[in-house]
Amino acid sequence: MATLKAVKQSKSKSDPAEAAVTAPQLRDTDRTREKIIRHATKEIAAKGFDGARVDKIAASCRLSKNTLYYHFKSKEGLFTAVLEGMYERLRKRQDDLDIPFDRPEAAIKEFARQTFWAFADNPDIIRLLNDENLHGARHIKKSTVLRSLYDPLVDVVSKILSTGQDAGVFKKNLDAVSIYIVISSISYHFLSNRYTLELTLNRDMSSVEAYKAWSEYVADVAVVVCKNLDPGMMPV
Repeated sequence: MATLKAVKQSKSKSDPAEAAVTAPQLRDTDRTREKIIRHATKEIAAKGFDGARVDKIAASCRLSKNTLYYHFKSKEGLFTAVLEGMYERLRKRQDDLDIPFDRPEAAIKEFARQTFWAFADNPDIIRLLNDENLHGARHIKKSTVLRSLYDPLVDVVSKILSTGQDAGVFKKNLDAVSIYIVISSISYHFLSNRYTLELTLNRDMSSVEAYKAWSEYVADVAVVVCKNLDPGMMPV
């Protein structure tokens, strides 16, 4: 009969070999999931959740439908993973920002600009958010990581606001979530409605120049809200 010590020694000796086999397998699994999410993002962004087809996604990945279901269990699970990937990209974009926290006005303006460009540079995000809102956010409700992806964005705003308040630059009792909603709303609305607004208002809203101008307007609005200035003081 093998002793407990012998069993432990035997297991210890085999672990490196098991690890050597497992690590590549884990990497392959991660790559497969990433590929599926990448192709699913394109399909769902183009056709919406209801119009997207799992067999079409599988074919574009050159994988079987069973492989997709193995990794994500269902079409709903795949869409949840796509939405989580979208929020992860937004978070990484914010993580890369060089925010001048010691200059609160400049900091909130830079955050506002980059929030606009995070949406503008990733048009699939607009389409995915539109579709998920049509479904009452029923898929993202199932996410177990959404809060951890979104909280850092609000934390950045909180730090900017508290620094500005301590310096006497921003008004008291500002709510970071409300400020983020203001910034993201006027960024999102411009981009998601620009085609109809261009026609109804007869204004260019699709050129690079129009994007740059609106990103600056978003930044100006953020400062006005935080400083409680008269909206009439905003630049036109």
